[in-house]
Amino acid sequence: MSLAPGHPARSLNAFQIVIIGYTVLTLVGSFLLGLPAAHRGGPHAWYDDLFMAASALTTTGLATLDPSTRYSALGQVMLMALMEVGGLGYMTVFTLGMVAIGRRMALRDRLNLQEALDQPGMSGLVSFVKSIVRFSLAMQAIGFVLMLPVTVPEFGWRQGAYVALFQSVAAFTNGGFALFPEGAVRWQSHAYMLLVLTLLVVVAGLGFNVNRELVNRHLLRRPPNPRWNLLIGIVVSWTAVLLVLATLLYWVSEAFNPRTLGPLSWDLQLVNSLFMAAQPRSGGLNSIDVGAMSEASLLITILLMFVGGGPGSTASGVKVTTIAVVWAAILASLRGQDDINLYYFRRRIGHRLVFRAVTVLVLTTAAIVLITGFLTTIEPHAFLAIVFETVSAFANVGLSMGITAELSPVSKVVLVVGMIIGRVGVLSVLLAIFTTRRKTTLRYAEEPLLVG
Repeated sequence: MSLAPGHPARSLNAFQIVIIGYTVLTLVGSFLLGLPAAHRGGPHAWYDDLFMAASALTTTGLATLDPSTRYSALGQVMLMALMEVGGLGYMTVFTLGMVAIGRRMALRDRLNLQEALDQPGMSGLVSFVKSIVRFSLAMQAIGFVLMLPVTVPEFGWRQGAYVALFQSVAAFTNGGFALFPEGAVRWQSHAYMLLVLTLLVVVAGLGFNVNRELVNRHLLRRPPNPRWNLLIGIVVSWTAVLLVLATLLYWVSEAFNPRTLGPLSWDLQLVNSLFMAAQPRSGGLNSIDVGAMSEASLLITILLMFVGGGPGSTASGVKVTTIAVVWAAILASLRGQDDINLYYFRRRIGHRLVFRAVTVLVLTTAAIVLITGFLTTIEPHAFLAIVFETVSAFANVGLSMGITAELSPVSKVVLVVGMIIGRVGVLSVLLAIFTTRRKTTLRYAEEPLLVG
């Protein structure tokens, strides 16, 4: 893109490219889903197809239309393709397309890819992208094979294989869609199926950087270095703690609820609690009726959706690393320390990283509050349901208390914008708008200030 004569040429930065890419793909997806051949059960409103396209592409999973009854096989395949693109990431698919047509990536393309993938350097970027694709397809293939013993006896080979493929893609990309109106409630009493879906969601939520090192260390026996990477340690440890803690909290909150876990045996209660503990991280499937859950469970779910998964993963939210950094900064402040340390990992965090983490936390909270406030003024639904829906959309989770299809067209479009911003990242959106960043050596005199 060039400016007027006499001005130097200016190109789009990585953040602008990603935002434009997701917006264009959402519009293209809505057009394809709006084709009569993709419909079932009558015509759709344009904003519903737009919502479904955005939900699939951002791997959210909120649905204003039931994919199993309102979309034909062609429409369902389109949704699956959008989830695949969203799970891999726009820049990954762009790079893969460049490689497929045999075009060498220019330096500008590599810089954009480096920034979009948040990699420390440009060396091996294309190889990294290829490894992302290989790992994603391999995990989806594993999920597909593991689901066949459940889906084939129930539906037959042809339909069973299709159901297994769709649910494997939806689970690993964290797409959150299901081919049944009741979602994963269909397998509430099938522990094996719930555990397979949980495995796919959790592995995808770790992030490709983490998964690559885990594969190199434990499967290929080729550790890149003898010491564990700090990113790996934080993501794996926080994921494990949140998963165990959330499982216990769900079990305690819902074990005696006759509308959720109450009628199940204790072992199935535990499996369903584990399944539900994994889904708010961005999975979006539900094995119990979310609208029937206690307020305590709903609050737990909102907090888990807000946190999300690991950076560079199919999950969204503020990411566990952001929470870990802010938590370390809080502890340092309470202890009166200038250095922000992660004692367990014997590492110190720079103040610039803390500024970035706090910025992400504050901006994400502000965006959710803003959207919630807008929806509250025009929607008749309960405040808790609106908060839940907003966080689910912005964090690209897909869980719902059952009000998605009842929202007004304006609210659906607002949530579409929220889903795209949540997928790209609110900080990335602002960096795409405010492209000029200045570094200054000017330092003013420091003065104490009372806070708190």
